[in-house]
Amino acid sequence: MHSVLLDRASLAAVSFMVLASGASGASADPNIPWTVFTFIFTSVIGLYTWLSRRHAATSSDLSDVEKSVAVISERILHLPTQPQVAALDASVRELSAEIHGLNKRLEAAGQRLNRVEDYLERKFP
Repeated sequence: MHSVLLDRASLAAVSFMVLASGASGASADPNIPWTVFTFIFTSVIGLYTWLSRRHAATSSDLSDVEKSVAVISERILHLPTQPQVAALDASVRELSAEIHGLNKRLEAAGQRLNRVEDYLERKFP
């Protein structure tokens, strides 16, 4: 958009120069068209600069962004890598399988204990 605005301003300035050069014979002061052109051209450049700077980031904005990036970078350094996560997943799966096996063995031991208890209750009422 800025280049379009500048191109239009340049076109307007050239058009004004052509018109001013054609009308210079009718004017009493030959410097008036040049003064008007200079004023319009300077105004257009000033407006363009003001519009483009209005959206520019300030140094405090950039400082805030740099601080945020530093904090995020520090947090990322402490995150585990993909191989570490994969190893942890494998370890959790292994522990889950072992716990499942222990549960089966505990159920079998519980059943044996119940049978022994039933036998003892029948033998010694």
